[in-house]
This record gives sequence, C-alpha cells and structure tokens, in this order.
Amino acid sequence: MAKQMTDQAKENMQLGAKAMRAIEAYLVYINQYKTRGRPLSSESLENKIADEARLAQKVILIAKLHEAIRREELAQEEEALKKEFVKYAPWFSEQHGVTYPAWREIGVSAFVLAEAGIKP
Repeated sequence: MAKQMTDQAKENMQLGAKAMRAIEAYLVYINQYKTRGRPLSSESLENKIADEARLAQKVILIAKLHEAIRREELAQEEEALKKEFVKYAPWFSEQHGVTYPAWREIGVSAFVLAEAGIKP
C-alpha cells in the first residue's frame, strides 16, 4: 500500500521546484550576458566594428553574385520552357479548344502566342 504524502512534503517539493527555476533562470541570465576576456578599448571596439562592416560588405557582394547567377539560370530555364510551349501550344489549343483570349487571361504573353502561331 502506497504512503500518502504529507502536506509538509508537498510544500517542500513545490518550494524546491520554485527554487530550482529561480536559480536556473538567474544562472542562464548571468552567463548569457556576461562579457568574457579583457575589456575592449574604444579603439579596438571601433576596429572590430569596421571589420564586421567589411565582412558584411563581402557577404552582400557574394549574395548579389549568387543572385545574378540564379537570375541567369532562371532566364535559361524560362527560355527552354517557352520553346517547348511554342512547340506544343498550337496542337494543344486545337485539341482542347483553348482560345487566344483564354491563353492571355492566364498570363501567356501576346509575343509568345504570336511565336506559337496562335492569333486573336
């Protein structure tokens, strides 16, 4: 048969849990915001900020390069998709009764439709 916990034991458990939460919270706080190492002079802090700014500029330039490469890839992909569309759109239009206005309504440009030979 299990023993019943006394009120004093319950209070001690609750107090222990509260104490543990308080201590953990404080220890996390002081370790999270604690500065380590020797203090920085304003000159060394300025140098660190300048270094970070230069690094950020490099990262931005690399990101722009990757963006340009991706745009070029997307343009090539779009061109290949357009070529296939132009090849099959006339047949598809005829088989399914898709009209010039319907193509335009869903965003196909007049230029691409003209290239495919689909006229208004």
